[in-house]
Amino acid sequence: MSRCCQTPLVSVVVPIYNVEPYLRECVDSILAQTYQNIEIILVDDGATDGCPGICDEYDSKYPNVTAVHKLNGGLSDARNAGLALAKGEFVTFVDSDDWLAPQMIERCESLIRKYDADVCGVSFMKAFPGGKFHKNTNFASGPECYNNVEALAKYLFNTNLTVCVCGKLWRRSLWSDIRCPKGLLHEDQHTTYRLIDASKKVVFDPEPLYFYRQREGSIGHTSFSDKSYDLLDGVDAQYDYISGKYPEIEGKIGAACSFWYCVFINMMLRSGHRNDAVEKRCQNFVRRHLIAIAKSSDMPTSRKAQLGLFALSLPVYKHFYLEFISNRG
Repeated sequence: MSRCCQTPLVSVVVPIYNVEPYLRECVDSILAQTYQNIEIILVDDGATDGCPGICDEYDSKYPNVTAVHKLNGGLSDARNAGLALAKGEFVTFVDSDDWLAPQMIERCESLIRKYDADVCGVSFMKAFPGGKFHKNTNFASGPECYNNVEALAKYLFNTNLTVCVCGKLWRRSLWSDIRCPKGLLHEDQHTTYRLIDASKKVVFDPEPLYFYRQREGSIGHTSFSDKSYDLLDGVDAQYDYISGKYPEIEGKIGAACSFWYCVFINMMLRSGHRNDAVEKRCQNFVRRHLIAIAKSSDMPTSRKAQLGLFALSLPVYKHFYLEFISNRG
């Protein structure tokens, strides 16, 4: 029996919309995985460029690739369509402008077996235009295994683990009663915490094996709109759910959510959007959690200083933040 047939099947779901310049690099990186027992589900979410044809090309050329064409419903809807077709014991998601290191799936599956875990997440390597790369900050020197409560206390810091659904290998049974929320931006903020809570163990590998392309026009880099409040709603929901169910980690989740409230205000500042009531609510939340922020071992010193200034004086914070953005170009 071949090694491929002795290992669990992994389903790779790729939601696709108008990413023609990047799609081949993404799919080729999945086909190049050292882990061989995979199925690749390419979900064309009503793309209007050359992506549908590229999907069909891979479908006809590779027996383990399936192309699906559907009306445009957004990222969550496309992920859900792929999930509905997935047959693997494990599933992973790759955004169609990103790509994987060759060993990512093999590494994650091996660590899941080693620790008898339900999830394995890896660190991200941010890929900027011009060939520049930046590894996501983390505080692990090697693989770490957490129970669900420990993982919930860490993932929102975006260091060891992140809020992203991508960059993780999930036991597919976790998704039995969970789907990505159709129609929402920042959909991971409404999904990942529920999956982690349903897990018995979560492994984090600090190796940067998921390449996250930074580009204008992607969902993570669009301008502020009313839909941007989906992020604020997601952070609110996570804080309420986790602190309510696990009050012993309220301080840690409060410190982590403080970071995300600050991220939301930064989005407003960059766009010139104003909402004084939301700004004050977010500042008050950060103020209440300053001691937990100071004690956190999952937050860089620079971020602690940023949140301290945010809590102390919003006018001063706004001045320095906008100056920093201007200088960065």
